[in-house]
Amino acid sequence: MLRLAVVLLGLMVGFGAELCLDDGVAESERAYIQDDSGNNILIGVFEMAWASSTLLAEMTAVMIREVLGFHAHVDPTVGGNGASPVFALAGCTDFNDKVNRKCGTQETTIHVSVDSWIGSYASTQNQFAKEYPRIAAEDLGSMGYLGEESMYVSQAILNAAYSESGLALDFYKSYNTSHHDPKKYFGSIHDVNLSELALCSETDLSDRSQMSDYAKYSGDYDGVVSQPDGTFVAKCTNDRWWYAPACRHNGSACIPVFTAGTGWKAQPMMQWSTAYGIPAALAVSGSWSLFLKHVRTFQCLH
Repeated sequence: MLRLAVVLLGLMVGFGAELCLDDGVAESERAYIQDDSGNNILIGVFEMAWASSTLLAEMTAVMIREVLGFHAHVDPTVGGNGASPVFALAGCTDFNDKVNRKCGTQETTIHVSVDSWIGSYASTQNQFAKEYPRIAAEDLGSMGYLGEESMYVSQAILNAAYSESGLALDFYKSYNTSHHDPKKYFGSIHDVNLSELALCSETDLSDRSQMSDYAKYSGDYDGVVSQPDGTFVAKCTNDRWWYAPACRHNGSACIPVFTAGTGWKAQPMMQWSTAYGIPAALAVSGSWSLFLKHVRTFQCLH
């Protein structure tokens, strides 16, 4: 299946103006959409920073061109995280920026997003729709399949804990420090070079909407910092590590937990750690290659 998908993508990208579908609409017969000034423009399809989105964005552009009969292209600027479509489809010019996305200044040139994982950013989408109701994109629902994110542990750590003490680390309650000592099967956060970690202030750990939701639903107001507007950001040590309540008194007692991108699944992992007593120290690796290095090098969760 994967090989077929790669070959299909190669065909779509490689042949350019030639038709992909036997009965596709020829380029000369396709229509344009118009912007607010009446100028002809292409329908822009948004691509995210993962392989399945690349494939599906190209497929969507083909369907728009050859089935619906409109000029379309995949926009060259790639979205960095699941929340990016919220801002890109609304015309925000710096939609990957965490601080100033520059929204409401110009008409959008990006109109469609697929395989975007927007479900993880429902609160972000809802808040944006309140602030910019005229330009907010519409969620058209599922594409027909589901994706799942979770917290992972290596087989080697799993086997070691079960062989030595019968502790099943594939079960969340086994991490509760009131009853178990899971930390001894993991490495130390102090072995991680801080320069290889992203700053909390530049990731989802400083996303006021997400962190305010974390504080609201967890009640862990000691794990966040109040902002002048009444919202919250995560309280990080060295602007890199967020400590869960179970090990906040002593970072050496924390299990290193790595995520990547802008902080994928950060808020839920914080929520789980607080609710279930997991002694987690959460950090965002500074790049995808560093994330792979951290997962391979350190005894950690990710």
